[in-house]
Amino acid sequence: MTPVVRLAVAVAGAAALAVPATATAAQILTVDPAAPAGCAGGTCGSLGDALAAATAGDTVSVRAGTYREGGLAVPDGVLVQATPGTVTVTGGSAPTALSIGANATVDGLDLGVGAGVTAIAVTGTGAVVDRAAVRRQGTTAASVPLVLARPGSGVVLRRLAVLDGETRTGSFAAPTVLGEAGAAVQLTDSRVLGGPNAATAVELRGGASGPVVGGSVIASPTSAGTALALVSAADDAAAKVVTVRSSVLAAGAQGVGLLAASRAATGGPSTAGALAVTLSRVTIPRAGRSIVLDAAANGAVSLLDGLSGGGTGVGDVAVAATGSIVHGPARVTANVGGLGSAPNRAALVVSDSDTDVVAATGSNGRATTRLTGTRFTPDAQLLLPATAPDGLAGGRLRADAPVIDQGPGGAPAAETDVDGDPRTVGPAPDLGADEFRNRPPSARITRTPVSPRQNREVTFDATTSTDPDGPLGDAIVRYRWDFGDGVTQTTTTPTVTHRYTGMQTYASTVTVTDRGGATGTSGPLSTLVRDGVGPKVVITQPTPDRRLVRFATVTRTVRGRARAVRTRALLRFAGTTQDTASGTGPVALSLRLTQRFGSGPRPTKKTCRYLDPARGGIVGRSCKRPVYFDTAVAFGVWSFRTGRRTVLAPGRYVMTVRGTDATGNTTFTSRRFSVR
Repeated sequence: MTPVVRLAVAVAGAAALAVPATATAAQILTVDPAAPAGCAGGTCGSLGDALAAATAGDTVSVRAGTYREGGLAVPDGVLVQATPGTVTVTGGSAPTALSIGANATVDGLDLGVGAGVTAIAVTGTGAVVDRAAVRRQGTTAASVPLVLARPGSGVVLRRLAVLDGETRTGSFAAPTVLGEAGAAVQLTDSRVLGGPNAATAVELRGGASGPVVGGSVIASPTSAGTALALVSAADDAAAKVVTVRSSVLAAGAQGVGLLAASRAATGGPSTAGALAVTLSRVTIPRAGRSIVLDAAANGAVSLLDGLSGGGTGVGDVAVAATGSIVHGPARVTANVGGLGSAPNRAALVVSDSDTDVVAATGSNGRATTRLTGTRFTPDAQLLLPATAPDGLAGGRLRADAPVIDQGPGGAPAAETDVDGDPRTVGPAPDLGADEFRNRPPSARITRTPVSPRQNREVTFDATTSTDPDGPLGDAIVRYRWDFGDGVTQTTTTPTVTHRYTGMQTYASTVTVTDRGGATGTSGPLSTLVRDGVGPKVVITQPTPDRRLVRFATVTRTVRGRARAVRTRALLRFAGTTQDTASGTGPVALSLRLTQRFGSGPRPTKKTCRYLDPARGGIVGRSCKRPVYFDTAVAFGVWSFRTGRRTVLAPGRYVMTVRGTDATGNTTFTSRRFSVR
């Protein structure tokens, strides 16, 4: 039984593609997996039933679900369209899951097939396959293409996601996508990943009008595979003109990004016509060979050296690359004539591009490589690796790539890059498939503390700002701070400090700038600055450097007689405190002995001597932990008086007053005095 492969492809909306002008919409057949077999009243139970009943001009609307059907054929002029949701067709066991006739359109299907099965085969001209996901898995010795355009057919393959997971055990591996001789194929806005051992991801043999590859990523995961092969078939005498634009062609270390060849016939003369290929803004990441031109075309494909063997002459091959990134050596060969073969030419021209292709002449002057206006930048400085986010098989430009805005001339207004974005977003297009769009960074700002105070340091932080192009090598390099008080500052670091002098609410912002000059500004951060100034504290007693006396002589009457008595003096320390903004709070006092007169413990470098009223005298304490004690505060006046049991040792002192307002702001003031 063929395994079911499902790829979730949500079809947003059911806007129908235009039915070809030659057809007239006759009926709409709805396919519902819950309906009974056959068709009744415009509803069919299977996709096969609906296609069997449809004729030119009809629309087959397929409801979401999984359809285990194969061997289906879309008649000429019929539109098959998925409704919103996921429509999965597993392909069954038939050799071809879905054949598409002339002027038929298939839109929004998810095709999952097993090994040895072709998911889509186009048999007529004017066909369109849009918004399709095509996958294959399994192991087989019978190698067939996953998507096939038969000889003489014509198809537009648009917005396809093709993933070939089939493993081949035989010696021959068919291309994942193949346009046979005389088939006119257009591959646009698609992603194709070739099979793990397929020789070629996409091979187009072209018709007279020539295929066009645009806005696509074609990658060969095989180390020696070819991403895109453009071939003039041996029995197709028409001249082919092929355009490849804004696409990524990625191959392995021994593979080939682009093979352009005219093929010889087997056992007879070749009539292969000339092949002319134009590469416009294409990216070929480093491969074994970036481009191989083979006008000798004398046999089978050689992975690095093109085609080899003996045979008759074939058409000329020319490749012209402009505005592109072409990394890896090139090989150009042509027939020189003799032994029954006619001479021809092969010419590679690379202009206005980033490349390490070397100018050369070979095949007796008939194979030439010419460079004009080229430069070279190593991949590591130019392209993101294929494993990077959205790496486009290694074709995504770094944000600091030197090829940005370096492309030749202005791109047509309607031209887009490999992502479908406008081709020119700067003064000139970028080189290669990817037009780097410098998306603006997002700015965010925080502060600490949450409630800052006047004249105190506030830290603003923008480290949570982000640059969406960070994974692409971009980064924020500059921060412009607007503190809202008329002061601005520019830094290269995401943090800054500031002090506000006023008490009010300020609107703070930060504007971040990335390497490419794009900017982003944060929303205003409301910053309410509270009172940050302590009270005004004044010392009135003692006066500066005042000498205080510990003992006083007083006159007392003892038994009717006046006597002079020596008593301990009460020492007074006093002053004022004032705070008009927040109101006053407590006032504390510290008395530190700095020099002792006479005997007794003395201060040292680590131990200071302080008055401790609770202990009634001088105590030792770490100088880092001064002793403060509260004073009495009333009507803006603070005071402290030593008691009869409080002893100040004789010596020199420093008094420190700590005033606190109602919101916790503090002020310190000091004065020296001595005690005798």
